[in-house]
Amino acid sequence: MQVRTAGLAVMLGVVPLAYGAYTAFRRPRRGTAPVAGLLCLGWLAWLTLPGLPAWGPVLPVLLAVPAIRAALPKAAGPGRAGP
Repeated sequence: MQVRTAGLAVMLGVVPLAYGAYTAFRRPRRGTAPVAGLLCLGWLAWLTLPGLPAWGPVLPVLLAVPAIRAALPKAAGPGRAGP
């Protein structure tokens, strides 16, 4: 029973850690904000990276979509009509 509780506690910690990293890097400042952001990102990486092989083909697709989008020519916006 303790293993399930620990897993739940770790998964519930992902959201606050992600929010902490987001707020730390939203506005770059001097002091402890970048250190706190790196600490949050480090914990998130430690929690999530061991599970990446279980994602299967999802990770390559997530990496390929921005690369394909960057390679496509930019579409011209709609023309202006009127005076």
